[in-house]
Amino acid sequence: MAVKEKIKKRLNKKKINSWFERNFTFEKGVDLSDEVAVLYRKNVVIKNIILVSNLVYSLILFIITIGHTANGNWLFTVIPFPLTFVINATIKKLINPEKHELIKQQVAMYLCSFYMFLVAIIIYIKLSISYPQVSEASYMLLYYSLVVVSLYQDSTMLKYVFLWMIGIITILHVTITYNIYNEAQQETLLEFLKHFFSGYEFRDIVLRTIIMLTFMFVVYIIVSINENMQKERNSELQKRKEVEESFSNVVSDLFQTMLQDTKKDTDDKELNILSKMSAKLAGYYGLPPAECESVVKYATFARDNKISLDLTSKKIYTDEEFLELQRETTIGRELVKRMQLDKKCDDIVRAHIESYYSSEFQARMLDIQNEVVSNIVLLCKVYITLRKPTTYKRPYPHKKAMDALEQQFRIYFPNDLYERFTKFSPDFENIYDENW
Repeated sequence: MAVKEKIKKRLNKKKINSWFERNFTFEKGVDLSDEVAVLYRKNVVIKNIILVSNLVYSLILFIITIGHTANGNWLFTVIPFPLTFVINATIKKLINPEKHELIKQQVAMYLCSFYMFLVAIIIYIKLSISYPQVSEASYMLLYYSLVVVSLYQDSTMLKYVFLWMIGIITILHVTITYNIYNEAQQETLLEFLKHFFSGYEFRDIVLRTIIMLTFMFVVYIIVSINENMQKERNSELQKRKEVEESFSNVVSDLFQTMLQDTKKDTDDKELNILSKMSAKLAGYYGLPPAECESVVKYATFARDNKISLDLTSKKIYTDEEFLELQRETTIGRELVKRMQLDKKCDDIVRAHIESYYSSEFQARMLDIQNEVVSNIVLLCKVYITLRKPTTYKRPYPHKKAMDALEQQFRIYFPNDLYERFTKFSPDFENIYDENW
């Protein structure tokens, strides 16, 4: 039961994380170099934040209204709740059909920003008039709206927002927070100015404004830094994308040309002989069963593994597609490595048959794939190449092939491996004769 509970908790946590990433993260499945796609994703996230904010606003009004039986108070509390979903649906209709149009997404951005400020101001006015004892708490909603708008990371929009915000905040201070207009009607202009500039209200308004300006300044600096970093990032991504696209075209063509039909270079009969010889030699060499199986797989890798690698078909991959791409890339790398071993075999045999090898050539060949698995397959491959007809030599009988291995090719293999091959050479002769 404990194990089931842990598994259930992990699954629930994974679902929650997936839901959060899907609804409240900016970079989930987005091409960051695509300005419109990024802005669309931001609009989607802000839309979801607006939905949550509206629900919180409704909850705040509900809590404040408890204990007050006036119809107007309850009406003002109840109406915003259904309006929350209507507003969210309207915003969704605005941004979704035109997700690829920059102008439409920018319009949605300004409307979402305007709505966040409008609701915060309305809530502040409502609470200041009806429930002045909690109005200071609602003042924080103005800062909250600034934070939400700053998520767009658009410094140009933010400048205009700040200018409008300072003007509106000043009007709210004069008309709602302290209602200075009513006080001014009872005094002459000179008396009002003298009383106002020396009073608590003026100092409080100045302090509120200074704090708001400081907050706006810090938010603007943060947004500007992030915006510049994003521009640099996009520029770098664009450069990388151009290089990757060019490289991907070359790699895709290379894989498709060289790896899709490797049977043309090596027929099934030869691969069958090679796999049997490699398995036999690996066993004689004392490798464990798992490693013997790896030798056989490597010997026939080109026949048993195919890829359909296309790096240019998509710019963004899902997690499943990316894993498949990784798998095919790994197969492709192994196929290239296996083809390198075939080339090493042909180069060695031909160089010695045509007598153009040198000490530098031998040293270079010894540096290529000198692992145990590769040497086992290579030794069997050299023997088969000597036995079969090629364009540069006639087929060797078994004894001549073994003599050539001893006199010319022994240098390319570890002594203990070569000795196991020669000791059981009749077995390899039988494998070749029975299957060729």
